[in-house]
Amino acid sequence: MKLFPFERSSLEVRRVLPRGFFGRALVIVAVPLVLLQLILAAIFYEEHWEEVGRQLAFQFANQISSIGKQIIVAPQEADAIISQSEAAFNVQLRYEPGAALDGAFAHPASSYLDYALERMLGRRLDYPYRYDTRSRDEAVEVQVGLPTGVLYVIAPIEHVSSSTTNIFISLMIMSSVLAFVLAVYFLRQQVLPLRAVARAAERFGRGDTHAPLVVRGATEVRRVAQEFLTMRDRIRGQIEQRTEFLAGVSHDLRTLVTRLRLQLELLGDNEDRNSMKADLDEMEHMIESYLAFAQGEGEEAPDNVDLAELLGDLVERFDDGSGRIDFRSSEPVHARVRAGAVRRAVSNLLENSLRQGHQLEVSLTQDKDGAHIVIDDDGPGILPERREEAFKPFRQLGDGTRSGGTGLGLTIARDIARSHGGEIELGDSPAGGLRALFRIPL
Repeated sequence: MKLFPFERSSLEVRRVLPRGFFGRALVIVAVPLVLLQLILAAIFYEEHWEEVGRQLAFQFANQISSIGKQIIVAPQEADAIISQSEAAFNVQLRYEPGAALDGAFAHPASSYLDYALERMLGRRLDYPYRYDTRSRDEAVEVQVGLPTGVLYVIAPIEHVSSSTTNIFISLMIMSSVLAFVLAVYFLRQQVLPLRAVARAAERFGRGDTHAPLVVRGATEVRRVAQEFLTMRDRIRGQIEQRTEFLAGVSHDLRTLVTRLRLQLELLGDNEDRNSMKADLDEMEHMIESYLAFAQGEGEEAPDNVDLAELLGDLVERFDDGSGRIDFRSSEPVHARVRAGAVRRAVSNLLENSLRQGHQLEVSLTQDKDGAHIVIDDDGPGILPERREEAFKPFRQLGDGTRSGGTGLGLTIARDIARSHGGEIELGDSPAGGLRALFRIPL
């Protein structure tokens, strides 16, 4: 048994609501506005339109009844009665002695005006009648079967229907449209600062730490924007402080490595010297990798880059004429990225694939999700359950043997991809090895 039976209906209503703040705020304004107009229309109909319509129909029926009785009492004076009545009641009258009612003239009641006429004419006339509210524009025609003939009456529509109804409905519609337009305008002005904050946050997440943001809008929106700017400045200061610290560490470590290299040069050419030199080379390579991982890509500014050209240059450098890399060139694909960071990420992926496989296939495609850089190799690959582990720092997977790397290549590459709002995914390659997919949003 459900404690809250309305829970499901609430979820169903939530599905049809707009997802955006602007759409939901518009619904909050529009729904009460429409309901208010409907309530006002219903009240007007009940209290004014229907009552006035009944009174007008009753008065019109009385006029016809009075004219008919006068003609029955004095049929020889029918022309004079008709002339006086036309001037007094502003209607067109015609009397045909000895005529009969037209059976095809009547039509079924289908509107409020028809029902009002039928009710009032039936109440005030003692003779058969026919009415027509459709054949003539802005006029009503009534036929009354008197004992001596047929009385034809043509009256303006104002005799049986109030014109204030149309005026009221027109004013109601115009005021509703005006209120809706004003609501859309003011809501849009309130949503624009929120969208600006969202764009600045997105660009900051992609590494653009200097994206402009003007603090404006309502008090709450201004506070959100100001807090975001404060947070961005704080994070940027921490990054700069860490970068300066690591630059100093890098300088000191490289100084020590340089001293050791000079001391090795003073030693004779022997096996121990060569082994120590190889260890220094590996140490320097590890230091560079650790610092690159810790530093990220610094303050490199995003720029509009042709990914096809960038990828072609990297493939040419790594291939070195050996023919190990099959690059499927594509049309230019432009994206706003940090070129140095993307170059480093793709370089890490190429290095890993060249280390594990003998032949590589590199391609660049573009779809609605963004640009896709795909690198396929024919190496041993990585088991599906261990692929996520491959992105952790200092982890070396694959065939289980050390490959000479530091275990940071994929970690740095994914960090760069995510800083651009993209992702790196590992999968099965058609060549039998590992597929690395680098997705970059455009």
